[in-house]
Amino acid sequence: MLVTALCAVLVTVGAVITAVLLRQNSAAGVAPVPGGAPSIEPACGAGPCTAIASATAGGDTVELLADGSGSGGQVRFGTGAAATVIETALTGSEVQLTADSLRCADGVVPTCLVRGPFDQGTIGEVLVKRGNGWESAGQPYFSDAGAIVLDDVLGDGTAEVINVQRNCAPGDSTADCGQARVLARVLDIDGAEQGCTKTYRTPGELRGWPDVSLTERDLRDCPGA
Repeated sequence: MLVTALCAVLVTVGAVITAVLLRQNSAAGVAPVPGGAPSIEPACGAGPCTAIASATAGGDTVELLADGSGSGGQVRFGTGAAATVIETALTGSEVQLTADSLRCADGVVPTCLVRGPFDQGTIGEVLVKRGNGWESAGQPYFSDAGAIVLDDVLGDGTAEVINVQRNCAPGDSTADCGQARVLARVLDIDGAEQGCTKTYRTPGELRGWPDVSLTERDLRDCPGA
């Protein structure tokens, strides 16, 4: 069962979720001014921003910005005067961003994922384009097995979130949970559960690991559902 593991996950990412809520109630990121030009240059932590990864989605160039140590993450959408910048929820959570931290998918709803190592696993935030603007899709995801990816699992033209998790049993110690079998939990971009794979002995048995690729035929009811 995943009940115990999920409770632990909620505690683990609590500080990051708090950061999301604070960001949503403040002027985080770069606020646009009339004409679409950003009001200030983005800053990453205590230093200037450098683009460490780029992709395209929804007709926009997407760049992941960070300081020299991979901290202070920002995501820039578009170029020039029309560009907008969003601070990631991972900022301030000791997540070190790299060139592998950004993934984007085109589709009915253009989607990007910012991810990085956190607390012996991986944490990630999903950003989506609705209308002409980009926004966070909600609370971050945490994978204690170390993989969060985007893939059009349902074949509906929109990426889903694949979150690989340890299938820990109630009462398992941290050491025991680290050796538990794994499964991939699939959620839509709004966080609604769509199903899970069967359990596997090791993460490497999941097709495409670590860039896990699934189809709807791989899914079944999740444990405890």
